[in-house]
Amino acid sequence: MVWMPPSAQWRVLRRVCATKVFSSQKLDSTQTIRQNKVQELVNHVGECCKKGEALDIGEAVFTRVLNSISNTFFSMDLGHYKASDKAQEFKHIIRAMMEEVGRPNVVDFFPIFGLLDPQRVRARMKGYAGKLIEFLDGIIDERLRLGASEIMESKGCNDVLDSLIQLMMEENSQVSRPHLLHLFLVSICLGFST
Repeated sequence: MVWMPPSAQWRVLRRVCATKVFSSQKLDSTQTIRQNKVQELVNHVGECCKKGEALDIGEAVFTRVLNSISNTFFSMDLGHYKASDKAQEFKHIIRAMMEEVGRPNVVDFFPIFGLLDPQRVRARMKGYAGKLIEFLDGIIDERLRLGASEIMESKGCNDVLDSLIQLMMEENSQVSRPHLLHLFLVSICLGFST
């Protein structure tokens, strides 16, 4: 969306982001989640200190940030240390993308090599993005299969996915499933880049 030229689709996505994803009301409603994740980090550090165990602070912070983002978007923790295969897969994809972005790339210094992709960075990132989209598509499938309307009523429409599914299900909606997938992809990447 960031690189799209202004068009009707761009305006729709911009409005959705402004009202459903990054609105001050939506961000304020997730303040409790963020506070809980910070408290979990403090508790985890305290437990490691009491036990005299070594603490990988990078891993601990990464896990808490991942859980904060995944709770905001999907109302589930995807970054537990001893998590399910699904959560481990998500964590692996995000970590691999972060490592790829942080790695020096010849193309950054010599843009003329951009089309050649000599270090295969673009190819690997495209693969990771594809895996992440498949993963997100699975979460959307699961939420739709469980019945989005029942979940929204029971939770009061707390997470971003519920809000976007509700918007997508409206009659004459301009928001489609590919829009949801790409909004989540961009939002997750932005969440980890800040």
